[in-house]
Amino acid sequence: MTETGETSGTASGDRTNDEVWIVGATGRVGRGVAARLAARGLTVVPVGRSRERMAAAGAEAGLPADAKTVVADSAERIADEIVRGRPRVVVNTMGDYAVTAPVIARACMSGGGHYVDQANDVVAVEGLLALHDEAVRAGSTLVTGAGFGVLATEALVAKLCEERPAPHRVRVDSVASVDLEAGALGTALATGIVDALVMGGRRYETAGRRPRASAPTPGGSPSRTGRRPSRRVPRPES
Repeated sequence: MTETGETSGTASGDRTNDEVWIVGATGRVGRGVAARLAARGLTVVPVGRSRERMAAAGAEAGLPADAKTVVADSAERIADEIVRGRPRVVVNTMGDYAVTAPVIARACMSGGGHYVDQANDVVAVEGLLALHDEAVRAGSTLVTGAGFGVLATEALVAKLCEERPAPHRVRVDSVASVDLEAGALGTALATGIVDALVMGGRRYETAGRRPRASAPTPGGSPSRTGRRPSRRVPRPES
């Protein structure tokens, strides 16, 4: 269900409008993203399950009282709204990216829109990268790993390795900080922390041009995936 105040930009044919939809806009990350984008003068549209909580989050982010909001309670319903609304960019902060990212990203691509998420999981990242050819055909840009998990690990390793010989082995230990604000921890962040503790981290083994990533599962067997590595970012091993 979409509730609309005055908005700038209208959808026409297969073109997008100028809106940036924030999925999970009432969460900690979603609120922060909404505030930053609104401060830059972009047309921000909160997307979430609770009209009341989105109104409060919108006010905190500096959105006008009559700002457009989109009420939807699942990735599938959010995708339906995206297909109808055709926002230019969708920022997904709702978590469970291995499941939600392909659904929402494909909805974005149906109108030539763009997609961003903060996935920090090999399966989720590989799943979105697998949509590369579809994105090229749609003229869409898909960005994953746009969160602190990647910034504090892979990006840190890449920076430290600049202008140095490629290391044979790198270990990065990190745990997300929850000392941000009072109140209950959001589901997306809590799930990510628990999953990391249960899985025991990730191990990347690079052989030639196709790295292999594995992680122990609760049952003890490793999960694996493969993808061509970036030519600029060295793959870490732990």
